[in-house]
Amino acid sequence: VASKTWNANSGMVWHMGEANGTCANSTKYGTTYDAEPMKTPANSFRYTGTDAPIGFARTTATSAANSYLSVPNYDALEFGNTFTMSGWVRLTGCTAYPRLFSRKKGYTDGNGWEIEMSSGSYTSFGARGSDNPSYIGSFAPPGVKETWMHVAVVYDNTKLTVYGNGVVVKTGDIDAATDNGYPLSIGCDSDGNETIAQGAFDECRLMDGVASAYWVQAEYDTVKNAAFLTYGE
Repeated sequence: VASKTWNANSGMVWHMGEANGTCANSTKYGTTYDAEPMKTPANSFRYTGTDAPIGFARTTATSAANSYLSVPNYDALEFGNTFTMSGWVRLTGCTAYPRLFSRKKGYTDGNGWEIEMSSGSYTSFGARGSDNPSYIGSFAPPGVKETWMHVAVVYDNTKLTVYGNGVVVKTGDIDAATDNGYPLSIGCDSDGNETIAQGAFDECRLMDGVASAYWVQAEYDTVKNAAFLTYGE
């Protein structure tokens, strides 16, 4: 049902189609919120595999100290503590708790939010709000190593829901996420001082609002479920 799936909430989208350099934000908020390669930008380049979820994707790092993408602080947009972060992730290395998406400079920060993978695991993850305690969950086997996985993290004030491939894998109470003046990082913590996630990202989206389960399932199905779209003459 369309009315249960889509809403008018806007946000930012990075399609990751560029060969290298800046990954453009393609929404009304414009170039102010483009994603810029950081640390070693030359190591941020187009994913060379043929299995990217939609069009091209971006390899952000081939080692734990390569590159990550940084989006400027967006506090002025007043997303607050009700928002949804999602994207396609393909990890090739997973050491020392790499962050997938983060607005924290350290896991003990009393502000911001993030989701990270457990060290050495391609299935176990932790997600945080504004304080250190994290909710631990696991994506369904075979995990995410060298396999594209759709990840969505929904923050609804003090309620957290994490999805893997369109399905809820963890939900519970958490300290509400907070705006903190820090950039949003894709593939590392906010200032690039933690271990970088080795692998590639595609179609990363930040929505100003709480995505419904229908919305998250549709984001996955439009890519992976051939029966989602039917058409005729």
